[in-house]
Amino acid sequence: MVRLLLSFSLFCSAGAALAQNTELVRKSRELTTALEGTTLSSGQVSELRGLLDEALRVARAGNGGNPSACYNEAYRRLSSAQATELCANGGTVETAQCWVEAYRRLSTDQAIALCKNRGNLRTPVCFTEAYRRLSTDQSIELCAARGTEETAACFVEAYRRLSTDDSILLCKASGTVARVECFVEAYRRLSQDEAIELCRGG
Repeated sequence: MVRLLLSFSLFCSAGAALAQNTELVRKSRELTTALEGTTLSSGQVSELRGLLDEALRVARAGNGGNPSACYNEAYRRLSSAQATELCANGGTVETAQCWVEAYRRLSTDQAIALCKNRGNLRTPVCFTEAYRRLSTDQSIELCAARGTEETAACFVEAYRRLSTDDSILLCKASGTVARVECFVEAYRRLSQDEAIELCRGG
């Protein structure tokens, strides 16, 4: 029983670092088979099997959650330097997919600028929403660094009170309407610039 639990612990620790799903499946099946030979109750066996399934699911999801996986995906369409720029700073497979989606309406470099720094599939949605009111460069500035449709909504709400540039400054870097609410509250005690600085993203 101790050896079984130790094997399960090692599997959970190493699972996310394994590169091949087939290896994960093999290990899961081995441990599942081992469970059948124990004296655990059926409830305990079922619980451990559930934990195994969850560990396998997390490990599989983790295979795409690192810059090397992002690079491998991006390098199918980009140069090595471009793929590196896109995927640096924690890019994932979704960052590469963000570029593919953005490239439908933007140049290569513009799509990289939009999606780098861990962009995801919600980032092109932000751009589409923002582009209804802003230029291409302004939309990229607003939505880069993991912007979402909520970031575009933040801009719309901020623009009721602020200039275009100040609204972008307040909402960029994955801002939400909560930043506008922060600004409204802070502006009662601070200057406009101070309130923006307090409430804006990095």
